[in-house]
Amino acid sequence: MSLNISLKYILLILSSLLFIFISISGMLFSLLKFEYIYQYNLSIYPIEERTSLSIEKIKNTNIQIKDYFFSDEEFLDIEIFNDKEIHHMKDVKEIINNLFLFGKISSLVLALITYFIIYNYKLHFYLIFKYSSIIFIILILLFSLLSLISFNQIFILFHEIAFRNDLWLLNINEDYLLMMFPESFFRDSAIFLLLSSLFVNFVMFYITKSLSNKI
Repeated sequence: MSLNISLKYILLILSSLLFIFISISGMLFSLLKFEYIYQYNLSIYPIEERTSLSIEKIKNTNIQIKDYFFSDEEFLDIEIFNDKEIHHMKDVKEIINNLFLFGKISSLVLALITYFIIYNYKLHFYLIFKYSSIIFIILILLFSLLSLISFNQIFILFHEIAFRNDLWLLNINEDYLLMMFPESFFRDSAIFLLLSSLFVNFVMFYITKSLSNKI
């Protein structure tokens, strides 16, 4: 009996973690697909001054980068980027594509687990999003604490784990990729990504809880 109960909560927590990943990958897709984050970067940070490029050139480069992530092109074709930057962007695109693929696989696994726990344990659907919201809040608080201590160290650690080479070690005074997208831009993007994903969890919890009360 206790083993049955343990399995129930293990599957519930696992499904919650899967939905957290799905919501993050979904919001990342939206973030990269639309131009809001690029416009935010231009409005907040002095990109023209840092790069000595015209606003039109910067906007066109942003569009090329955005389109590149959703194209079949292996390499980014932008003349202001050197070979190291272009090959680094290839690595970035590979990671993003893998995240999207894992997001799709996670959606399928989540559907199967959800069916199993609802059919076998008669649990309410909203419990998945209740647990995911709680876990997500804890993760965001932990991320916020570590970021206050040193976001730079988190940024470096992420790159050391995610990349198998040192192409990400760019020069902020020479490489346009870093001049256009400073570390603080990635900090802001990470915060937006986490908070918007958490909002999705809250919305799903509210919708499923409301539907559950009407049944």
